[in-house]
Amino acid sequence: MNDEKSDEQIYTITEELPERNVSVMAICAGFRFLGYFDNDGKWRTKHRNEEVQGVIARSYWE
Repeated sequence: MNDEKSDEQIYTITEELPERNVSVMAICAGFRFLGYFDNDGKWRTKHRNEEVQGVIARSYWE
């Protein structure tokens, strides 16, 4: 197990929405997925483009 501190920055949805169509790690209660916030204001999975509801935060590594 790696004990180094992560550079992950987590942003709640109420703090700041991501740029449209930019890949991020979206966080829901109990799971995370690679996805994006589309032009219609919906969260979608990156690879299947399926709509996902219940996103509470997002993160990415800088």
